[in-house]
Amino acid sequence: MNVVNGPGDQHPELADMTIDEAMRRIAALEELVAGQRAELGLLRLQLEMLSATDVITGLPNLTGIMHALEKQLARHRRTAEPFGILLVEAAGIEQVERAGQDALHDALRHAGAMISAALRQSDTVGRIDERTFAAVLPDLDRDGANVVVGRIDANLRAMPPGPVDAPAQLMPRLTVMLVDEGFEGDATELMEAVNRYRVDARPDVPTIIESSEIGG
Repeated sequence: MNVVNGPGDQHPELADMTIDEAMRRIAALEELVAGQRAELGLLRLQLEMLSATDVITGLPNLTGIMHALEKQLARHRRTAEPFGILLVEAAGIEQVERAGQDALHDALRHAGAMISAALRQSDTVGRIDERTFAAVLPDLDRDGANVVVGRIDANLRAMPPGPVDAPAQLMPRLTVMLVDEGFEGDATELMEAVNRYRVDARPDVPTIIESSEIGG
């Protein structure tokens, strides 16, 4: 005959436990599990934030900029508010690399700070490749775009990013795509379009185009 052991046989400490004590232990375990779930959720959020951040400048990377662009495009579809996408190619910054990687990273952080200083709090700026920064600019028209590119160009040219022994003269190439209410494409189409215009951008004349010029 087989004897089936009960909970009290396997865990003698349970035999003398009252219902109230058992309930308290269950509540404590539930609280512990809830705390661990909250910590796990926080870690996931931190990982998601890091995956959208440029590790050199601390600004959004291409992923972060695309997220901001998608949010702005969704707002644009609801309100028809015009906005802009700005690309800033920091031409000349590669000269700083002669002084080492640390100097180049400092120069990139400097360039990012100078661009940010020329923008509004509502704007989102990030670094999307080796020497290119991008910004999503809500509520922007052509007059506003001219003001923005003028400020950024002045900031970057006036303050060389390199160390004293390895100065660099930045010749920023700026391209702005203004998105009007007729645009029906997505964020990827917009980024691809402004990138195409960036190829022909000149350091002495900012390029400002409208989304109606690309169709979509």
